[in-house]
Amino acid sequence: MTSFCTSGEAILFTLIMPSAISEWSLSMATGGKPLYLPCSQTTASVYSQDGRYVIIALTHQLRVYFISTRQCIKTIDLDLHDLADLKIDVTNGNQVLLFKTSGEILTVNWKDKVSQPIISTIDINKTQSGTSLPLLSVISVKHLFFIIVTGRKEKKKGTPHTRYINYFDRNSESLVPIIEVANSINFATSLDNTKIAFITSDNDIVKETIPFVYRSPVTSIAVSNDSMIAIGTSAGPIQIVYGGLTTPKPQRVLKWHLDQVKGLMFTADNNYLLSGGMEKVLVFWQLETEKKQFLPRLNGVIDKISIDNYKNDYISLQLNVDPLDNNYEIWCYQQPKFAYNIATTLSKTKKKFIKSSSDFDKFKIRYDYTSQFEIHPKTKILGVGKVRSETKLLDPSVTLLKFTHDGEWMCTFDEFTNTEVDSLLLKNEKQYALKFWKYVGHKENATSGINNNNKTAMIPAPTSYFNGLAFLTADDKGGLRIWRPVYPKNNIKPLQQDAVALSWSDDNSLIFLAHECSILTIDSKSFEEIPDFKIPSLSGSRVRSLNMVNNNLIVLVAKVNTTIGAKNLIAIDPIKRLICLALNYYSEENNTLSIKSKILIFKPNQLKPICVQLHEQGVSSIRYFNSSFVFVDLDCRVGTIYSNEEITETIELGLTQEINNMLIAAQATADEGEMDIDNSMAYAAKVVDLHTFQPIFQNIEGVQVESLFERIVNVLK
Repeated sequence: MTSFCTSGEAILFTLIMPSAISEWSLSMATGGKPLYLPCSQTTASVYSQDGRYVIIALTHQLRVYFISTRQCIKTIDLDLHDLADLKIDVTNGNQVLLFKTSGEILTVNWKDKVSQPIISTIDINKTQSGTSLPLLSVISVKHLFFIIVTGRKEKKKGTPHTRYINYFDRNSESLVPIIEVANSINFATSLDNTKIAFITSDNDIVKETIPFVYRSPVTSIAVSNDSMIAIGTSAGPIQIVYGGLTTPKPQRVLKWHLDQVKGLMFTADNNYLLSGGMEKVLVFWQLETEKKQFLPRLNGVIDKISIDNYKNDYISLQLNVDPLDNNYEIWCYQQPKFAYNIATTLSKTKKKFIKSSSDFDKFKIRYDYTSQFEIHPKTKILGVGKVRSETKLLDPSVTLLKFTHDGEWMCTFDEFTNTEVDSLLLKNEKQYALKFWKYVGHKENATSGINNNNKTAMIPAPTSYFNGLAFLTADDKGGLRIWRPVYPKNNIKPLQQDAVALSWSDDNSLIFLAHECSILTIDSKSFEEIPDFKIPSLSGSRVRSLNMVNNNLIVLVAKVNTTIGAKNLIAIDPIKRLICLALNYYSEENNTLSIKSKILIFKPNQLKPICVQLHEQGVSSIRYFNSSFVFVDLDCRVGTIYSNEEITETIELGLTQEINNMLIAAQATADEGEMDIDNSMAYAAKVVDLHTFQPIFQNIEGVQVESLFERIVNVLK
């Protein structure tokens, strides 16, 4: 950033601590992405005993949702990256048991408001002699014991391994093996936790041997409460096998799926089988009649289906919305997509670090981990799935995304591959489209223009230009275009450059266009270059981003150890005139190479940052929103950096005004309620003090304003 740095070392870490660092705070708004528990029967979620709440496990957080309102009422920050299973504690319904693969069992109070939610921690491996095996799944939780499954983790799906069923005494904290099952490929537990079925590499059901015809590799299994077993295959058919030793029913096959079946589950009454897989369709099988019902066009591949005993009229699905990066979705939780796989690239970087640690520059990130991230104030629309022949229609990949300031228009730059018909002449040829979307309760494609250039920069217009109803784009040939709903402008003379960036002054007078190391100034009215207004090339390297702050042009360049997506790591506060810059770097702790970040907030006229925030994970993107800076890290968590002074003033003024309004309305409602009572009580004064209102504000977390209002009315009546 040429306005306040001269070298990579100076920008990354000048060891001057800002004086106002205490005036800013960093808090995480989300807990990452939903976990995938490969050996568990659950979808990283569990219901409360009364069926009113659902607890969902994310990578760094437990989230409690109130089912009737579908709102998150509580979050508990925990590191759950190695979670194996979770269950409600039958001894206390306010506690959830978290089982980790390391053998650690956490008891967490998910309901009560306590300063320390972790009640206790138990390690099942402390009493074991010899080598301990990873904890894979929990079959049953009782008052006095747990039944758990241990064994080696499978590196490849379908590889046979030995599994051990163990009895863990909760009083003595001792682990006792019960059964050893060799060559197990998969296993499943019935809803009542009384039966467990294993499929071995010999294609038999362990404990009760039931031979079945082998057609294709087994991908999933489910067992019902009455010993019925469903076996999903990679080819699609589902084999139904009846257990119970004396059953006269023959085996049968259910056919609808054309690809591998990844999720199976029986209902509690044993009448229905639920299945799902690559088609993104949930299938309901009525087992007596074999009739089918469908819930189609889900937002991802169905990897897991589960039903909770405490809420068996609800079905939980775990959807894989991005098979390449293993991003999962529960209750429509959307995940961003990174340009590079973090685990793979970090492993390559670690090898380079070990090979030549002395020459390794930790402040120079090798790969671009940024992502496209925009905040829309109105709504969010999810994509739909495809079934059968529709899978041949490839979805476009959105490479750029911008909103107008009022949120009414969205502009996307899409990249897509030709369909099978179009590929007869141009196989694997890519096309590019610039699309404009209008918000009318839902998003509709208003118009689109095909763009043959594969690199484009795009920004929305300032509000001073036709109320902000325009977009400005530049391609890698230097072509500059302005797009409006009615009167689009023609492009100026193209320039033969690759790196492009754009900025538009708030008063609508100037447009700044950057190519490589040079910056052009363009008159927004005539759309021509201003020859008398030359900006000297001070950066000495390629321009990554351009932004305007008051009368200052902020230039982020490649020399400041930035990747090609560095424009996603800078944000501007136009009201307070602040610059927020996120810097990623490599860190080595406990012989582990990881990516961490620093977030700096500057004033345009100062070299010294007014705020420095450290974050334990790399930052993917950062944006300004509502007097704060919102960022997404590499664990898909959303965080906020905000000013403490402004938040305190807003809370004090907001609560004072809100309580004052509610008290006035409550008194008026109470007066109306007195009209029908006896005259002797109509004007009786009621003494109230602080203790009178104290019960109103107990357990207030997650309570709506209307409910709080009703509590006040009841006290004043």
